[in-house]
Amino acid sequence: MTVDLAGFSPDRLLRVGRVLDGAIDRSEIADAVSIIYRRGKIVRVDVVGLQNRERRIETRRDTIFPIASTTKPVTAVALLILTEEGIVRLDDPV
Repeated sequence: MTVDLAGFSPDRLLRVGRVLDGAIDRSEIADAVSIIYRRGKIVRVDVVGLQNRERRIETRRDTIFPIASTTKPVTAVALLILTEEGIVRLDDPV
């Protein structure tokens, strides 16, 4: 069976899980859900960590995360959209 990776390198997609696992192992984050979506398809989903360490409750794909401030995620998404449209390059001076 062939899996459509929407142009992504399989080796690079594996890095996402390794980076998240490493952050969990180093106690940098408690949990995370990462979804890579491209060309109308979900290419990869990673769910790592515990949403409640004391009760040992695992994080699930539908876990709701509280966001204290939306400024950074909204700005990051806006920058990614501008990058996709070729208006901004990631190495442009700020």
